[in-house]
Amino acid sequence: MKEDVEEAKLHIQSQVINDGVREWLTKAENSLKDEIKNKILEIADLIEEYSKFNRLGHRAKLPNLDLVTSKNHVDLKSSDAALKKIMEALKDDKKSGR
Repeated sequence: MKEDVEEAKLHIQSQVINDGVREWLTKAENSLKDEIKNKILEIADLIEEYSKFNRLGHRAKLPNLDLVTSKNHVDLKSSDAALKKIMEALKDDKKSGR
């Protein structure tokens, strides 16, 4: 549409832009200007809001070791026996040079 209007302006002797087209084009341009102005204001507000942050984030807090170990922990005999067998096997591997 805009190209057609520009072409009509260049050939003013042979073409006349219809009043309805001229009014529509003016409204469309004004509407676009208003949208652009509103977007610029919206972006400026976002930039101002962003500048209020002191930092973007912080390091996550490591879990407390109290959460990992239980005060009510009960050793199971089967677990103790399995651990002893594993430790003995590791010692045997070291002795044999594996």
